[in-house]
Amino acid sequence: MRIGILGSRGIAGHYQKKEIFASFLSEALVQKGYSVCVYSSHNHSYQQKEWRGVELIHVFDPEKTLVPLGVHSMT
Repeated sequence: MRIGILGSRGIAGHYQKKEIFASFLSEALVQKGYSVCVYSSHNHSYQQKEWRGVELIHVFDPEKTLVPLGVHSMT
């Protein structure tokens, strides 16, 4: 079975609890024999294609360019 994890900034978890949870969950699933891929921000500090047997798919994340725009438009 192939499992994909979405909605985190990526693994290895350096950010919030959900990233750390995604790290532990994906590693445990791989140890049980599942094929796991995690979708990760292209800005994530870990840029390898695999982490402890988990496939990492880096996708474009415009957060760094959009956050300043949102902050300025609110003031």
